[in-house]
Amino acid sequence: MSDFLRISPQTVVLPVIHGSGDFAVEVRRVMLSHRFDCLAVPLPRSFQTDVERAIQHLPNITLVVQEELPNYRVTDWSPESETRDDDSDQRTYSYVPIDPCQPVIAALRIAQQERMARAFIDLEVDRYEPIGAVLPDAYAVKQIAADRFAAAVLPTIPRLPTEQSQQRVLVMARRIHEL
Repeated sequence: MSDFLRISPQTVVLPVIHGSGDFAVEVRRVMLSHRFDCLAVPLPRSFQTDVERAIQHLPNITLVVQEELPNYRVTDWSPESETRDDDSDQRTYSYVPIDPCQPVIAALRIAQQERMARAFIDLEVDRYEPIGAVLPDAYAVKQIAADRFAAAVLPTIPRLPTEQSQQRVLVMARRIHEL
């Protein structure tokens, strides 16, 4: 691993593109070609038990779902809301796709198989605010190492847009430091 991805002598990060099968393959290659004591993933602790249980069902694709709290009402109009007979609240949910093409899931699967310690380090939030990004095609990681891909992409990523995303990064950084 290059020094570019090394935070300290004991800590290495591997930025990935979520949902990328190419990065899932790269994660597998990196994890099996190096020795690691612990894997930290950007998921909240409350997902750990269910996600690790769902990984046992791979290669079948499943979904781990948690209701977000408090129960937010969805106020946007839709034709279905006009015809609904009941006045029940619509609830919102956070989910984690358990798919072998997800790099984080691939890493967790390998860590389980290798009996490696696993830490779910993301901040617990009442309502997750997703952040979208336009990134280069992850296919490039088949031709160049992940550290070079990250070095090329990281300068183009804009500042985190919300307070929640900034807080999440700070919490994850602190937890990585603690590990």
